[in-house]
Amino acid sequence: MSSTDTICTAQSPRAIRHRGLHHFQTMTKATPFDAARSLTDEEAILRYLAQSFEAGDPASCQQALGNVARALGVKDIVRSAGMTRKAFERTLTDKHVGFDTIARIVGAMGYKLTVQRTTQPKASDIWQIAGARYTRKAGKLRVEFALGVRYHIPITRFPQFAALDRQPTARDLKAVKVSPKGRSVQFPRLGVKVRIADVRQAISGGSI
Repeated sequence: MSSTDTICTAQSPRAIRHRGLHHFQTMTKATPFDAARSLTDEEAILRYLAQSFEAGDPASCQQALGNVARALGVKDIVRSAGMTRKAFERTLTDKHVGFDTIARIVGAMGYKLTVQRTTQPKASDIWQIAGARYTRKAGKLRVEFALGVRYHIPITRFPQFAALDRQPTARDLKAVKVSPKGRSVQFPRLGVKVRIADVRQAISGGSI
């Protein structure tokens, strides 16, 4: 047989299957996922903590704190929080850990716990009128909305008053009241009603 001849070897199907299975198992062997490795910047850490706390599961929050601590350096976090490492590790498994302890750890990481609305208020609720008063000296109508925003609007901005057949007096303008549902400001002595849409249009250019 020359050096250029091809040597063919026969293998049993069992040997082929065994080698193939071993090769497949070797190629598909995965390393355990480590969340700390993906927390490489402040934005990723903030997003991860926010999602964990929003889930509302204490165990998930504790696990997230542990992962972030490993990403930032447990030794530094423990020192900043004024805790021992043993106390810190106990905190991550304690089902009755106090809020002050969690807040202290979060603060040591450079973040803080905050509160936000779970639902957004309706636009109609935002623009609901809570109060109104006429200021004679300034000649302006002071309108306060439900969220606490106040506007001082010159009376001349409302076309309803320009359409009157007489000049309204200060007494007429001081007799002001808000409708029960907060949808309008009413001037009973003049028969004038200023609705929310009128107020919103008039406040353009008005001072807060």
